[in-house]
This record gives sequence, structure tokens and C-alpha cells, in this order.
Amino acid sequence: IADLRTKIDFYRRISRTITNGHVNDIETEMGDRFGPPPVEVQRLLDLARLRIAAASLSIDSISKQPGILVIGHHDIHRIEKWRPACLLTGQEVRIVENKTVVLPLRDRDASDGDRLFQTIKNIFRVKEN
Repeated sequence: IADLRTKIDFYRRISRTITNGHVNDIETEMGDRFGPPPVEVQRLLDLARLRIAAASLSIDSISKQPGILVIGHHDIHRIEKWRPACLLTGQEVRIVENKTVVLPLRDRDASDGDRLFQTIKNIFRVKEN
């Protein structure tokens, strides 16, 4: 997007989205106006979808430590409801304390940024438009 104001407007709108439908609408609008999105724009839209999925589970933070994802949350009941779905996909979920969950990562996922992002999207069932 060449025009700086337009670019900033899209960044602002994406950062304020609260539903996947809104993200999809922005993605459609961008495609109509500028053509297929580059990888970087698709990543930004996927991050917005991930933020929405995490918020629906009362997740406040996701960080990578060596070999694990550390997830901070504020509602253990939502995490306990989410845990069985993770276990069904083969993802181990360790509830460490009332505000922290740890998910072990496979070495190949932990060492490759693209694979790690795909793994996180799969864990949170983030779907692309």
C-alpha cells in the first residue's frame, strides 16, 4: 500500500478487530483494492485471528521459551474446557498454576518460525479466510 494514510488506516482497523468476520471483511477489501495480499499482510491478518481466538479463551499472553510455549491467562475454567480439544489433536497441555499453561513443542516446530506460527494457529484452531 503506497499511500501512508491508507496503510496506517488498515493497520489501525486490523489492530481493533474483535471478530474473525471483521478480519475477513478487511482482507476482502484489501484484496479488492490492492490485489492478492503479500505474505507479510497475510501474517498480520492471521495474527489478528490468533489474538481473537486467544482472547476468547481469556488468554493474555503467548511466549516461546526453549522447547515450550508459555501461555498466560485469567480464567482457568476456559482453559480447562479448551484442554481436551488440544489433547485430542495430540498437543500436551500442562496447567502449571492458576495463571499459566505450558505446551511442549516439537524440536522442528520450535526451531522454525513459520512452523511455530502454524503450530500455534493449529492449537488455537485459527482458520484463514
